[in-house]
Amino acid sequence: MTFPASRAILPALMHRLAVPFVALCAAALAACGNPCQDLGDRLCSCVGSGTAKDTCKQQIKNQISAAGLSGEAKALCAARLDTCHEPAQPANVQFCEWINTTCGKASCGLSTDDPALVCTTTAPAASFQPAP
Repeated sequence: MTFPASRAILPALMHRLAVPFVALCAAALAACGNPCQDLGDRLCSCVGSGTAKDTCKQQIKNQISAAGLSGEAKALCAARLDTCHEPAQPANVQFCEWINTTCGKASCGLSTDDPALVCTTTAPAASFQPAP
């Protein structure tokens, strides 16, 4: 299942998503290490390639360095890193499309929603449409 409209607007959407992630990591999580950088890098994989991707990764790195994050923040990043992947079902869901769904945003720490509450394995296929 693909979402052609998502591909056309994906770079702009991912740029808008990277900003809240950076703010989440810097403001809500005061000290992050490797899990936060890995999570940021995973999200930056959807912004395109070349300079856009490099800039995204550098912004994440700069925010993490400036924030001086705690062990609790690292644990939260690690938990989100563990859940920040596309579901096995429905088949053929691509990560960069899934990240725009309510479940994707919650699973990757881009929203305050609890992934356990918004992501269900019995959800209809419509739940994998990009979130408004």
